Amino acid sequence: MLTLDLDWDVPLKHRKGGETRLCGIDVYHEFEWLHVFPDRRTQFKNGQCLAKFVQEECPEGKTPALLLTLRDGLRQGFRHTPNFLVFVVNIEEYRTTAGDAARSYLAGHLGVDVTEIDELQELAESADPGVLRAFIESHVDLGHITAWVADNEERLEQLRELIGTGEGAPSSLADTLTALGALGDISAEDAGFISEFFGSASTREQRIELLRAVTADPSGRYVTSEVLAERTPQRIQDAREAMDDYQALLDDDATNETTMQKFIEKNLWLLGLDYAVMRRRKPGPSGAMDFLLQRYDGFHDLLELKSPHDELIKAPDVADDDPAPSPHEYALSTTLAQALAQAIVYRDRLTRYADAAKELYGLPYTRDPRLIIVIGKADPLPEHRKRVLLELNKSLHRVEVVPYDVLAKRANAVLDNVELYLLAAHEASALADEELPD
Repeated sequence: MLTLDLDWDVPLKHRKGGETRLCGIDVYHEFEWLHVFPDRRTQFKNGQCLAKFVQEECPEGKTPALLLTLRDGLRQGFRHTPNFLVFVVNIEEYRTTAGDAARSYLAGHLGVDVTEIDELQELAESADPGVLRAFIESHVDLGHITAWVADNEERLEQLRELIGTGEGAPSSLADTLTALGALGDISAEDAGFISEFFGSASTREQRIELLRAVTADPSGRYVTSEVLAERTPQRIQDAREAMDDYQALLDDDATNETTMQKFIEKNLWLLGLDYAVMRRRKPGPSGAMDFLLQRYDGFHDLLELKSPHDELIKAPDVADDDPAPSPHEYALSTTLAQALAQAIVYRDRLTRYADAAKELYGLPYTRDPRLIIVIGKADPLPEHRKRVLLELNKSLHRVEVVPYDVLAKRANAVLDNVELYLLAAHEASALADEELPD
């Protein structure tokens, strides 16, 4: 099986479609399979006609695949990658489609019936080429071209080759931008097309390099901060949506340590506003730590992530009106005790070998890092276990044990405070405007 080379915003699982009902097609899915298909079989109603259609449309050299989702609002239909032709399907919607499900579904999500596609092909083969060319030239603009190459590396490469040919054509991106600059001021529409080029289809690394170039001089840094300030309401909304996704992960019994690692790495602000960069599993002196968090002051802290389902404090359960268990009946869970010992050892090594860490592994300012261990959940704990966790954190020096749900509450509190500040600032600005003389 090839690994699906599609930049998707949630982790995907893989199954092989049934040979009869799904033609053996590769099936990727966002959800737990048994939650949607209790019979465990990799097949579904009207799946065969959809699988056949995707296989027939798949270009030579690529692998056809289905990507099943339960989320509304996602763009459904074909996605091209270097190795796959992927068809994104809202499985609940698809299973309720009547009749010839594949054709009905395509008509709804591609805006055209399969029979109409056949008619267009016949027209293209029989019509006068000059008439077709004149019609296309009068109707196709840059927006259509942008949509044509979206998520399709083969078409994008064809466009690159086309731009690179012909007398006087720019030979590089630098030449292209220089030629664009020579035209004078860039309009808002042109800026929009350029932004689409570096939009969602581009990689994270491409965007980072572009932002580094934009912020290379004082003016670029100033205007970037100005735009970020303008985007604050949208950034807060993005964070709110991320918190909804985070809570959904916490509520899912199938969520594991790896899933939470990926999520927190993409949403570093969950750990606080002090951190600029998360370094994954950086080799250190005598071992590899989970994550090193680089603060804005250049120093590093150490992060250990465990599963949200790991136990925290062990003690017998008691009724609310019963006395608490005897002290000798309490203990740290095995996972938490091991995480604490491991993190403390890492800190000792980084502190004693700070010079070696800087020279060998590029980790400056590692002396005496703060340790953060994210593990388990606090809300399900009975009161007598919560008190022990509270006392544990009081007794630790520069070490904190943070349950995943406590992390969520802190993040939501930060967002609430920011929104309150913005509301107050907006009201103060409005009041000041009212008091200005006409």
